[in-house]
Amino acid sequence: MGRRRKNNIELPMYMTYRHGAYHFRKDGKSKILSRSKKEAFYEYNKIMFPAEPSSYSYYAHQYLSSEHHLSKSENSKKNDLLSFKRTTYTFQQFNVCSIMPHHVKKYMTERAKTSKDWANKDKSFISNVLQLAVDTGEINSNPCREVKNIRITPRKRLIKDEEFSAMLMISPFPLNYFMRLMFCLVERPSDILRIKVEDIKGDGIKVYTKKVDRKTIVAWSPELREIIAFIISKRSNKCSQYLFSRSKGYEHYKLSALQSMFSRSMKKALNSGVLKERFSLYDIRAYALTTVVKKEGFAEAAKKAGHSTEKMVRQVYFRGDYRKDPAHRE
Repeated sequence: MGRRRKNNIELPMYMTYRHGAYHFRKDGKSKILSRSKKEAFYEYNKIMFPAEPSSYSYYAHQYLSSEHHLSKSENSKKNDLLSFKRTTYTFQQFNVCSIMPHHVKKYMTERAKTSKDWANKDKSFISNVLQLAVDTGEINSNPCREVKNIRITPRKRLIKDEEFSAMLMISPFPLNYFMRLMFCLVERPSDILRIKVEDIKGDGIKVYTKKVDRKTIVAWSPELREIIAFIISKRSNKCSQYLFSRSKGYEHYKLSALQSMFSRSMKKALNSGVLKERFSLYDIRAYALTTVVKKEGFAEAAKKAGHSTEKMVRQVYFRGDYRKDPAHRE
């Protein structure tokens, strides 16, 4: 029989805490679980109580190694991992055959108290996991098909011209020129980060939109030429092929790094009184398309956004005031 513990008395058998992290130690072998206590207990349960072949936990692990998950963007895979931890914690004792629509709906209702958006994302992850069980013949139908998503009202925050100019002034490089380029190209942040130096052509800039698998040439304008010339002159890492390259290595800037930089600049702008209301990095695309609508109409805005119809521009991106003529009596 082993010696009685003097430290870590509250931890379960084989789990220890040392050097700032939780470890699983058995038969002379040690494995780091996590620095977070909650995640460490989750990893501990996976080792001590392995998932049954027909359990939700088993199929959730199978999904994370499936082609469907691995083919997603880095941001989507990150969201899947967050949904995996939350849903597995709730459904770890469930057999996939016993999960009913009302279980999923109850989970979404509780999750929506914190975030409606994440409630829908978690439901999508559960649906993908259970669809894997359908494909393998474990269950006959996917219960998530009978559960509706929670309705989310689109954002209505419209950035003003003076607010955008103030944010550009207070933001450091490369964030300020990234925001200017995002406005000019009317593209998503992740697509702009993937622009390479070789994509700068004589007739414009080639942008690859990953979401719809389409390549677009954005024609030159005086402002666009100025932005690109300045970014190229400031590139410290000539080895990287990307326009927004990191100081070392061959990769482009991570979206999370730019979002952190944007959050710090936004906090500075709010504390100094330059801005009175917060806006997000994703609001810049809506601001650009709203500007296009006011000057050139919905048809041109839909074309620049890469949508085949005006519906998405009208419902999601346009945040200005609609105008109409008054009625007349004969």
